[in-house]
Amino acid sequence: MKVLDYEKRKNKELFNDFKFLKNMDVEKIQNYIPIYSKFFNFKENTNINLNHSNYLTGIKDNTDLNTRNDKLFSEKIFTVEVMNKEKKEIRKSFLKNSSVFDISRFLIGKYDLKDEIFYKLPDTSNNGHSSLYDTNNISYVDTLFSFLSSQLLNNYGVINALDYYGSFLAIVRNFSVDISEDIEYFVDSDYFMKNRNKLFKIDNMEFKKPLLILDDSVELEFDCLESLDIETPIDSKIENCVEDCVEDCVEDCVEDCVEDLESNDSEKIDNKNSQDESSDEGSDENSDESSKGSEESEYSTESEYSSTQLNVVFDKCLVQITSLEYCVNTLDDLILTKKLVDETEWLSCLFQIIMTLIIFQDTFSFTHNDLHTNNIMFTSTDDEFLFYCYKGQNYKVPTFGKIFKIIDFGRSIYKINNNLICSNSFQPKGDAHTQYNTEPYFNNKKKRIDPNFSFDLCRLACSMWDNFLSVNNIEKTIKQNKIANIVNEWCSDDNGISVLYKSNGCERYPNFKLYKMIARTVHNHTPHNQLLRDEFKQFRVDSADNVINIDLIPKMFT
Repeated sequence: MKVLDYEKRKNKELFNDFKFLKNMDVEKIQNYIPIYSKFFNFKENTNINLNHSNYLTGIKDNTDLNTRNDKLFSEKIFTVEVMNKEKKEIRKSFLKNSSVFDISRFLIGKYDLKDEIFYKLPDTSNNGHSSLYDTNNISYVDTLFSFLSSQLLNNYGVINALDYYGSFLAIVRNFSVDISEDIEYFVDSDYFMKNRNKLFKIDNMEFKKPLLILDDSVELEFDCLESLDIETPIDSKIENCVEDCVEDCVEDCVEDCVEDLESNDSEKIDNKNSQDESSDEGSDENSDESSKGSEESEYSTESEYSSTQLNVVFDKCLVQITSLEYCVNTLDDLILTKKLVDETEWLSCLFQIIMTLIIFQDTFSFTHNDLHTNNIMFTSTDDEFLFYCYKGQNYKVPTFGKIFKIIDFGRSIYKINNNLICSNSFQPKGDAHTQYNTEPYFNNKKKRIDPNFSFDLCRLACSMWDNFLSVNNIEKTIKQNKIANIVNEWCSDDNGISVLYKSNGCERYPNFKLYKMIARTVHNHTPHNQLLRDEFKQFRVDSADNVINIDLIPKMFT
């Protein structure tokens, strides 16, 4: 069986079901998605679906909104009818709705909401907006790997892989997106302030533009002060913080200079070529879809279910609808609610994530590139143990009733057959374009930075560190707590230096610079290396039944 193939299904009854949903106002819906053209040649696109084992045949609103206490999350859970080779089943499914276009560009006036080009569903003619037909569109990249994940689940028994029931493109009316994390960016836009509640609605919450302070006698606060020794004189504290700020500026300048030096002379002096490249590859029309909108984690982002949610509502939007396996909650929620405290249970969780990454890397040369505690979810199980076999070694891992799964692949890079799939967030002017310098967006005037197989565990650990450690008691904590020790090590670069914090508690690499420096300086934390750790050797056994035999999963790329 081909891991990636297509089947023909009209889905007429299913599409009728979509149009009668109360919690989703679907105007038009179709099967064809442009990324299919990367793998297949079609004369027509009407009935094309991928060959996943479980596929949607019907859908209705979920009447049980008590699946979670949060109604906003529950409204994205639907009751679906799923068909497989053996039978038809009724299941719960999370419907992930992602705008195909970058929402932020609509909100600041880079895209014209009145232009009908943004509401034309694609076909095989490739006649439309370039972002719609970009096979590396964030939404398409995300959905395709969800499909590949389901192939591992259903064809090779990888229970930690996420199931996938289908994906479609649709015009959805009254489409809502949470912009709370980016509201400070938007309120600085005159276009946004002028057109809010005109071209688009702001729902659920009133907001005010940040107060402008004109009095220059205001007291300054430094984020790193609270982590310093309180016996240190305050003048010394401030001096240290100022020194750190200067150091950061110097580091940034040095980094920029190094990047300039890595460029060849023609890049420095050929302004015409630079302008041509900017206007061609980096124009508003053709630039990538940034994370402000299309890449938001609808399944798991904390802000989406919090009291600070701020929704923008569009009259209509071209959306990718993806039906995914229902998961109970996120790893982040388990941490915040202190439902995951036992050391062995934590080791089970981390080991499941490690084995999942090993499978993804070995099978698809995969990097997630944004793995954090909200991008790991779990399902419930009655199985007491999971059994893995890798390189001839068997492992017996207690589940504690939870199967952990990785989600949200919008920033991923992976390979299938002879095709490289790379999120267009890495293209010039993309929100992640400086993380790597690699194909298909490789700039030969700069140093090559290929996808880093140590990146994901380091990034995950960075999202966990504050829950286990503080800069004041690292040595004591890592001696007493195995999980803290693992997390702390994963946050260390090749020289054993933390990529997260300096010794005084200030961030070492603020904002996206953290991603750039992990990619460049962290190479010892591949998932494969973790199997050599003493903490995970306890799961080794001589033999096992009902095993997930990773050795039998073929490499699916060339």
